[in-house]
Amino acid sequence: MIRARTCTVLIALAILAACRPVEPSTDRPASPASTPTAGSFVALAPDVHEPCGIAASPGDLWVLACSGSVVRVPLTGGARTTTRVEGDLVGLDGIASGDADSVWVSLAAGSKGGREGSMSRIDAKSAALIGSVSLGSSIPIHATFAAGRLWVGTVDGKLFSLDGAKSRQIASGPPLVWVLAADDRLYTVADNGDVTERALPDGTSERTHNGVLAESIAAAAGLGSVWLANDAGVVRLDLGSGRILRVAVDGTVNDIEGCGGSMWFSQADFGLRSVDASGSVRRSVQLSPGARYLRCLGARLWILTEDGRLGSIDPQA
Repeated sequence: MIRARTCTVLIALAILAACRPVEPSTDRPASPASTPTAGSFVALAPDVHEPCGIAASPGDLWVLACSGSVVRVPLTGGARTTTRVEGDLVGLDGIASGDADSVWVSLAAGSKGGREGSMSRIDAKSAALIGSVSLGSSIPIHATFAAGRLWVGTVDGKLFSLDGAKSRQIASGPPLVWVLAADDRLYTVADNGDVTERALPDGTSERTHNGVLAESIAAAAGLGSVWLANDAGVVRLDLGSGRILRVAVDGTVNDIEGCGGSMWFSQADFGLRSVDASGSVRRSVQLSPGARYLRCLGARLWILTEDGRLGSIDPQA
C-alpha cells in the first residue's frame, strides 16, 4: 500500500489539475519581493499558497506550488519568476534539483489504465520549460540528483536513471516512496520499509535492510544513517552496524534535512529540532509558522511553511 498521506495528495492534486484551466508554461517576472533573511519569513503568495516541494540550485531556491506553479526565488535579490507546468503533480515532494543546469518536476497525465508518468525539465538559468522525459506507465513518487544524473523512484517499484533527455530503468521491486543520496551512495526506500543501498554511478543494489519503517512520510540520508519518520515516530538505520534505532523526536515530522553537521526535522505543531549522528537532540527552535519543507543552501537552513512562507536560520548558531 502506498503511504496514506501520498494517496490523499495524489487524489487532491488530480482533482485540482482537472479543475484549473490549462495554461502554457511561462517565464514571467513576479512582483518584486524582499529577500528572505535570517530569522525572517517572507510570504510567497499569491504565487505559492499551498507548497508541494522545495529544491535548490546555485543562488536560487525553487518552490513548487500544488497549483502547478514553480517559483524561482533568487537569494541574492531580484524579482521572482514563475513557470507553469502542465499535468497532474504527483507525490509530496514533486520537485528535484542538484546540478547547476536543471530543475525537475514529477508529473502524470491521462486517466485510469492510460496514466503515464514523466519528469518535466526546467532550465535553472532562464526558468523556462525545456522538455520532459517519459517514464511510460510508471508514475514518479520521488527523485534526487546524484553522480551527474537524476534518479527517480516510481509507485510501481521501478528505479530510473535520467541523463539529459534519456531514461533508463535500473531496478524494480516493491513500490518506492523515497530515493536518497549521501556520501557517494544511493538509497531507495520502499513503502514496506525496505531500504536498499546502491552503488554509484550505476545504481546497482548492494544490500537491503528489510522492514526498517513502513509507510514513511519523511526521509533523508546523512551522518552515517538513513532517517525515516512515519506517524508512529522516527528511526535511523545505522549504515555501519545495520541496527534500527529510535530517535527521540516526538510528534509528526514533515521533512528531514541534513545541514550544519546535524539532521533537522520540521514539525508543523512545533517548529524545528536537530539531532546529532547518534540521534540525540541538539537544538529546538519554536516557530509560529507551520514548518513544512526544509532545504540546506548557502550555509543556511531554509524553511518553507505550510502556508507558503519562506525563511531561514543559521544551523550552527
